Amino acid sequence: MRTGTATGVEPDAVPDFGSEGLHPALVQLRRQALARAGLNEAPVRMRRLGLGPRLAVAFSHAASPPVMAAVSFVLLASTLPGTRPWAWTGAHVAVAVLFPLGALVVMHRRGEVRDLELTRRDQRTAPLLLTLLCAGLSLFAQAIGGAPAPLVSLAVAWTALVLALLVVTRRWKISVHTAGLAVAGALLWKLHGSPAWLLAGVTALGTARVVLGRHTVAQVVAGALLGATAVIFLVAA
Repeated sequence: MRTGTATGVEPDAVPDFGSEGLHPALVQLRRQALARAGLNEAPVRMRRLGLGPRLAVAFSHAASPPVMAAVSFVLLASTLPGTRPWAWTGAHVAVAVLFPLGALVVMHRRGEVRDLELTRRDQRTAPLLLTLLCAGLSLFAQAIGGAPAPLVSLAVAWTALVLALLVVTRRWKISVHTAGLAVAGALLWKLHGSPAWLLAGVTALGTARVVLGRHTVAQVVAGALLGATAVIFLVAA
């Protein structure tokens, strides 16, 4: 028996209120009541969290996909000589990271997405499509503009990852968080010759996502494995 079929909402689209034992319809009524009162659900729920979940929330924000995308390009640019890598990095972050993130914030304010983490799988398609378009445009500009080869390879890795996530997330709620962190971890592996950052980071973030009830163990592992395939592109740089 599938949860949520009575309301026409698929399981991944049901907000995470399982611990409260509320039917999805009651959850929706409560959300509407809070909205009419000018209150936000998030602070109400945060007050109920212990230290462990609070740390998990903080780590999830710090290691969010946009942050990991920007950090990975900054890390790579710091290893390349001259100022050109920094100029290309700034342009890529502006086009492929900040612009989609700004659009997501606007969508959230309009009520088109429930939250900035896109916890509802059915609300991920449009943001991922926009991110893919922006990443592809930046990659094209780098390729024809003569950007340093390592940066182009990293842009290929991120663009391929977003495409893969878009395809998979149409049917399954794979973890975008662990996928993004795996790319940054793979980059550190390439630069420093040790998989320690990749393994430690993915383990910590995957645990945080499971503790928060955002994903299952299978979803965080699959996301990490998908992101780690970026090594194929990075090794060639």
